[in-house]
Amino acid sequence: MASNVTRDHHNLRRNLKLNGNYISNDGGDEGITISDAGVVTASSQLDIGNMSLTTSELDISSGDFTLDVAGTPILDSGTGMFHYRYAGDTNDYFRIQVAASGVTKLTTHDSDGQLGIYIFNQMAGQL
Repeated sequence: MASNVTRDHHNLRRNLKLNGNYISNDGGDEGITISDAGVVTASSQLDIGNMSLTTSELDISSGDFTLDVAGTPILDSGTGMFHYRYAGDTNDYFRIQVAASGVTKLTTHDSDGQLGIYIFNQMAGQL
């Protein structure tokens, strides 16, 4: 008579291949790898629902994006710019740009060509 047996541990003696991608710990860069420290790496792209993560981009195609941190959130861009675009017309946007000496430029832009620029320049020790 067969009975249901639950075993807590499984010992896989070969690499596991799922749809042409390996889940392995052999040091290769194929599919998904797991290091001895438990770090999981996807070789090129990780998709979760409507989100896609690559080495150069986090793309959320629909829904909300919530950033909830206990510390100070830091947006670090090589250009020093942050754009917030209106979904209905990507030519309508608000931009924050930070340059040398903390010169900060706030720009609003309307698709009909209207442009407003506000510049704040704070020198060290001054408010």
